[in-house]
Amino acid sequence: MKFTKWLITAALPLLALTAQADNLYREGTKGYELAAYAEKVLPKGVSPYFVMASDRSFFPAQIREGALDEIGISAKSQKVIPFIKVSTTSDVTALTEYDRRTEERKDRKLCTIIFVRAGEDKVGSTLMHELMHCRIESFEITAGYTSQVNRVVTLQPSLTPGKQLRMFEEVLARAMSLTFLVNQGVKEDGEFFKTRLAKPYPYNPGPKSVNIAARICINKNACSTDPAILAKKLLDDPVFVSALKEDMVQGAAYDAKIGF
Repeated sequence: MKFTKWLITAALPLLALTAQADNLYREGTKGYELAAYAEKVLPKGVSPYFVMASDRSFFPAQIREGALDEIGISAKSQKVIPFIKVSTTSDVTALTEYDRRTEERKDRKLCTIIFVRAGEDKVGSTLMHELMHCRIESFEITAGYTSQVNRVVTLQPSLTPGKQLRMFEEVLARAMSLTFLVNQGVKEDGEFFKTRLAKPYPYNPGPKSVNIAARICINKNACSTDPAILAKKLLDDPVFVSALKEDMVQGAAYDAKIGF
């Protein structure tokens, strides 16, 4: 996710969290199944919009007639959102973005999840991880989260602010999914903690810092699923911050080798 000056200086009101967004998809479809699961973890008022990179018509064909109108997505935006561009490395299975080409991005109403690799469009670790990014990015317009962003983007001066933020949010997403697991029993990202916690970057976005975050958040109610509160808790821990800075340098070196 590219860092912008707007992100760290925005002082917009908090998200409207008045009611859970309606499922955009027709009952009985794959989209409906995935969106129903998303309701467990997304902020109220945020709807997931799914895209299959290999078949751009697959999920849009499952959307209820008028569903995007109901949540205030313009006709212009509806035409472009299925064709969001994908630029990533070969080891990435899915991506998340509040589409920059749409005017509604500023309101964080519609979170686009792009399934890059075939077979990932299912309830499981990949979906849960991308929903964590939807959740985190929905809070980027809040003062509480942007204050934590200000802390992150100065941690490692050798890296760009955007690179630092992207790497931190990968670690934050894993810490948040663990928090959902221990606090609420939402277990779909458990596979990561069973099989990838000891692995190097990029299989684990923070080989040192994710492990420390897991120790911090392993007990029920030790951590919050609010991105701003969780980010503050982690960044207030000097051991975590030291590990994060090391992970940032090592991860950036790997990315540079593969030209990313």
